Parts: sequence; C-alpha cells; structure tokens
Amino acid sequence: MSQWYYSHDGQQKGPVPVSELSRLASVGEFDPEKDLVWREGMPDWQPAVTVDDLPFGEPAAPPEVPATPAPPAQEVASPYQAPVSPPAPSAGSTSPVATTSGLAIASLVCGLCGFFTCILWFLSLPIAVAAIITGHMAHSQIRALPAERQGKGLATVGLILGYLSALLAALSAAFGIWIATQTPDQIRGQEIIPENLREEFARQLERQQQFLEQHEESKQP
Repeated sequence: MSQWYYSHDGQQKGPVPVSELSRLASVGEFDPEKDLVWREGMPDWQPAVTVDDLPFGEPAAPPEVPATPAPPAQEVASPYQAPVSPPAPSAGSTSPVATTSGLAIASLVCGLCGFFTCILWFLSLPIAVAAIITGHMAHSQIRALPAERQGKGLATVGLILGYLSALLAALSAAFGIWIATQTPDQIRGQEIIPENLREEFARQLERQQQFLEQHEESKQP
C-alpha cells in the first residue's frame, strides 16, 4: 500500500496510507484542496485534490446531453377582441352642461294658463292641447339627449295640467251648450244649480233672446 506524506498548517507529516488521509479530511485535520501531498515517484508536491490516485479529485461531470429545442409556440387567434379604451379627453375639452328644455317650460306655462282659464273653454281648450303636445315633445327630447337636456319634472306637471285643463274645458263647453238649450223658466226650476246662479243664467238667457228678437226685427223691411 502506498504511503503518503502531507503538509498541514506548514508542517510536514507522514507517511500515512490513503485511508488515513481520508479520515483526516473527514475530521478537518486535512484539507485536500489546500494541503499538498507527495510519495515516492512523484516529481514534486501537489495539492491532494489534483492527484488521480487519491479519492479527493472532483468527480467527472457527466457528458452534457444536448437539449432538444422546443418547437416554436404557435399563436392561436383569440375569438375575443381586447376592449378598446375610449380616447382620453383633451385638456381643453369640457363636458356639456345640461340645460332645461324649452319645450318643458312651454308645457308648464301652457298648462297653468289653460287651468286658470278653463271656464272660458274656447280659450282654455287650445292652450291645454298645446301643453299636452309640448309636454310629450319635451319628454322625447330629454330621453334622446339626457346629457344636454333636463326638466322632465316640469314637462310632467305641464302634461298633468294640460289633460286636466282639457277635461275642465270640455265640461265647461258641455255645460254651456246645455244651458243654451234651456229656457229661462227651465233654468229657474233646476235644483242642481245654486239659486243665485240659476237666476243669473236665466237673466242671461232672457237678454240673449231679446237680442236675437231685436236682431230679427231689424232685418224685416
């Protein structure tokens, strides 16, 4: 068995067998990478890790197996398109300010006028119709341009007043026609009409009849 000399911490030691060198290396008293060894037949001292006859050499690395290149990934077209973000507003742009619809205001004004003139049905009825038409037009305009027009509440009130005024005007017209078909004595006998109004309506009918009679007499030669 070969005997080896070794140097450790600047001191030459040995000879020792290979098994002793392995034991010393395991307990930290011999460093194969730094400490030198020598035996008969070697030209000079060498680090133990570089000597092939000692079990301290680095194990030979396994041969590298060339890696098989992976096939290039194929792009699969997605059936969905990425959402397109809206363009950012420019620095000078401003959002439109909603204004009250003129049609809504017109509907409200016509509805109020028609309501307060419902006794004069011939005047109230066309005003009520105008309130209804402009109210529906205002609702359509506000639905079409919600960011630019407002006043839905005004248009709704105008519509309500318009329909109510039209109903009151129709009742007023019907009542006027019914009064016109009655005689003064028939009016005075109607209990459903207050007494003061009965007398007033009767006098109005008498004046109307007198006016018509005078007009007919003036036509005669």
